[in-house]
Amino acid sequence: MIQLYGHFSNYFSFGNVSRGYAWALSAHDIPFQLWDVSDFRSTGYLDARGPVGVQSDAPVGIAVGYPTTVINWLREHPVKVLVTVCETDRIPKSWVGACNSCDLVVVPSGFCQEAFEASGVTAEVVVAKHGVFPELFAGLPSSSFVRRSSLLHVSGSLSFPARKGTVPLMRALAKVDPTRPLTVVSPSKKLHDIADELGLVNFTTFDFPQGLPPARWGRFLAGYSAVVQPSRAEGFGLVPLEARCVGVPVILSRSTGHYAHIAPSDRLVNTRGWALMDTQGNKMGSAPFVDQESLEKQLASFFADEDSIRERTRDWANDSAGYWLYTRQLDPLMKRLKATIDKRGRRLRDLSPIGG
Repeated sequence: MIQLYGHFSNYFSFGNVSRGYAWALSAHDIPFQLWDVSDFRSTGYLDARGPVGVQSDAPVGIAVGYPTTVINWLREHPVKVLVTVCETDRIPKSWVGACNSCDLVVVPSGFCQEAFEASGVTAEVVVAKHGVFPELFAGLPSSSFVRRSSLLHVSGSLSFPARKGTVPLMRALAKVDPTRPLTVVSPSKKLHDIADELGLVNFTTFDFPQGLPPARWGRFLAGYSAVVQPSRAEGFGLVPLEARCVGVPVILSRSTGHYAHIAPSDRLVNTRGWALMDTQGNKMGSAPFVDQESLEKQLASFFADEDSIRERTRDWANDSAGYWLYTRQLDPLMKRLKATIDKRGRRLRDLSPIGG
């Protein structure tokens, strides 16, 4: 039995990752149950993808979340697996201590793996990339519904808005072509004031308090001609991957976790320099700055060759989107976890490492 602790009351990043693990466990016929560890705002289980329950001393416990916020859920499990992430190049000592109390730490990119190990994590750290759900492709609109040159940017980082490069994007668009429509998914109310100051003519914002389930999210993404994510730092960057998988071109920063899934059709924004940047519960790490000139050039490059880039992105999606399903991305990890169930008494460190 595996006990999965995760976030099942919303469709934000940790919520989707939690469901991805539940789906993969089910696909591999591994007995498990899940339990929501969200805070007091939890509104129940949305698309739980598995039986709900908690067995605090099950042979294997998996917790999805930032280290210090979920580590206590693993306390009584003989085998402890932490599925986590960072956005900058170092993590706090408290995170290191939480990680080192586990048998296995799972992160979504080589960037995160290097950050954890460089910060002093001595527990085994492995990479299992994030993926997408098949529902993402359900009911996608035809190409005739795509609004030409209508850009989408997603930033749920209300407390740490600099991480997503939102304001640099708005400044770049104001310089390149302020008449191009830009939609930002964000809870921030200040962005409209900035848009007015910059003279952005067609600027809108959406806020989805619980996110959108995969089918609705796929259709929402497909309504735009490009997704632009010039982030300073990402542990992985799910939104560009999801957009690309439904055939929507991506303009993204050439840095940090984005390297885990960059594709040939992408427009890549350079970064420069590194400086400390606060992120969720982490004031230790640094991240690069977005190169404003490079961002402007990539926007202009996309506008000049939009049809060709869209065609290449769709070709990529037809050939490669299936590779990014969660069941495939998590297959090596699931096989290793299954071995801990089939061979009771043996810990993860006694079994073959992922890829071994």
